[in-house]
Amino acid sequence: MTKKKEKVNKITDKELELVQDQQRNLNKVLGSIGVLEMQKSALVNRVNELEKEVEETKKDLEKAYGNINIDLSDGSFVFMEENNDE
Repeated sequence: MTKKKEKVNKITDKELELVQDQQRNLNKVLGSIGVLEMQKSALVNRVNELEKEVEETKKDLEKAYGNINIDLSDGSFVFMEENNDE
């Protein structure tokens, strides 16, 4: 008994190269997105840290000077009126 060779269906070499190239490019872009998401996460965490620092500084300045509005261009400030809605 002889075994019959089954015919293997294949796309052309050019088509295979195109599909492989597209898949490589897709994987590169997806990898880049992953890296960017990690960078984004780190930056969001840094923003949160900076916001906490700003709030702490505001509290310290309020303890020292009271309720003020600071001109960031020269450091001058004006006292803010307190709203007493009682």
